Amino acid sequence: AMLSWLGTEPAAREALALLAAALGPDWRSRLEDPSWSSSNTVAQSLLTGLCIAAWNCVAPYLPGPAICAGYSVGELPAFCAASVFDSATAIRLAHERAAAMDRSVAGRDTGLMAVQGVRRPGIDAACARHALEVAIDQGADRFVLGGLSTALMQAETDLAARGARCTR
Repeated sequence: AMLSWLGTEPAAREALALLAAALGPDWRSRLEDPSWSSSNTVAQSLLTGLCIAAWNCVAPYLPGPAICAGYSVGELPAFCAASVFDSATAIRLAHERAAAMDRSVAGRDTGLMAVQGVRRPGIDAACARHALEVAIDQGADRFVLGGLSTALMQAETDLAARGARCTR
């Protein structure tokens, strides 16, 4: 539902208008189209815009933040919440960041895979065997691997045989 309650909140209007300008006014209905909604440009713009809209709604009820942090594209709405830059800048940067990421893999069938249950030495060995990279290190036995889809499929079989739980 992508935080549908935001549509009725006056404090969310600016961020939602910026999001509609970046993605089109019909972005909610277009989420049903996986070829559109799965692009980095859409996903990262949505995450940034919706985070900012939600923050704008709850911020008046909270004490001022002592610290703001975000991970990956979440850094952009965190910077916005910290008043480092405004909503328009955050959404523009999300769009540009995602477009650059899309260009970097254009024409290649790539993806990500969450892996749980194998420690770093086993992950590093699997990455070496299958030409993958650790995209995210979430803990002692939780990782997200990235690379070509065919390599991810091979690694999934390999890692599952070693007791890992893999989720594309």
